[in-house]
Amino acid sequence: MKKLSILGVALLFIVTLGAAMAQTKSVTLEMKPVEGSKVMGQAVISEEGTGIKVSVKLSGYAANQASAGHIHRGKCEAQGPVVYPLNTITADAAGVGMTDTVKTDVTFAAVTTGEFYVQYHQAANPPGTQVSCANIVLAQAGATTAAATTAAATTAAATTAAATTAGATTAAATTAAPATTAAATTAAATTARATTAAATTAAATTAAAGGQGGGVPNTGLGGNTGQTDSFPMALFVGLLLVLISAGATYTVARRNSK
Repeated sequence: MKKLSILGVALLFIVTLGAAMAQTKSVTLEMKPVEGSKVMGQAVISEEGTGIKVSVKLSGYAANQASAGHIHRGKCEAQGPVVYPLNTITADAAGVGMTDTVKTDVTFAAVTTGEFYVQYHQAANPPGTQVSCANIVLAQAGATTAAATTAAATTAAATTAAATTAGATTAAATTAAPATTAAATTAAATTARATTAAATTAAATTAAAGGQGGGVPNTGLGGNTGQTDSFPMALFVGLLLVLISAGATYTVARRNSK
């Protein structure tokens, strides 16, 4: 029982810790090719302290091509000015490039209002024509839903842990009760058999002591009454068996009650 209770608390702690870790907000954007380019990939914007981290991975560049990137105000379909510069991507020989940019002058909430987009260009300086673009989606509703889902999961885990502990208690009680009853019944049966055996032995001894000829006591040498000590001995053995059986019953009952 104590181990099960500790397990339940540990489970609740792990789920709560996971919920706290899951509170880091992020959005994933699909970077699509524009202006006839083949450059595409993903951009992930996540919380980084009180700022944001923008991780971009794009493919479809020419080998070793440099590409400038920015967060702009507006949308890919209705473009606006640059508001937050991003680090330049330099593609490898396969035309794949990636970069991480940390911005401390803007919060995650401020940049995920649905009023900004991420854009990369065909060159570094000057940037030139755009080659890939993605609108930064509105993230607040998603973050609220995720928090609610996490809270519900935590509550469910706590309920499950409590139910498991309660179930284990019930199961232990159910198991202990039949075991105790069975042990007591067995002990009682043993006692009854021992008592019956003792009584039978005592009766047989009495009959033998009566001797032949209507139960006249045998006369031993020297004229003394020849009555033996068999009956008292049988009675003693019977009582001893009853006491041993009673002691066994008590021991079994005590063990099952623990």
